[in-house]
Amino acid sequence: MIPASNATLTKIAAVGTSDDYDHTATAGATRWESTIGVYVAEKLVENIAASKIDELVETRMEIPYTVGKNVVRGDTLTYLKDGSTLQRKAGTVWHNQLVGRVRVILETA
Repeated sequence: MIPASNATLTKIAAVGTSDDYDHTATAGATRWESTIGVYVAEKLVENIAASKIDELVETRMEIPYTVGKNVVRGDTLTYLKDGSTLQRKAGTVWHNQLVGRVRVILETA
């Protein structure tokens, strides 16, 4: 279980298709839609490459396992935080049934 929640997950959608020369982009199918408390944390990380340093905000989401087990890399997660509705794509996903939650690192916006 998540000890505290500071955001609300409202939707998990599968990866859709991208726009190309003969097909328009389509949204992915909804894997899950409801409301559940989640924990979202952000931290500043440095990306060093070719004598260039970029500072990026890394966002981590902790989801209860019962819902989080549906998340795979590339899914679009819709959530409410601080009065705003946000949508981000799932990057790295760790499923941990023993602990009772799934940790998702969201792709940078």
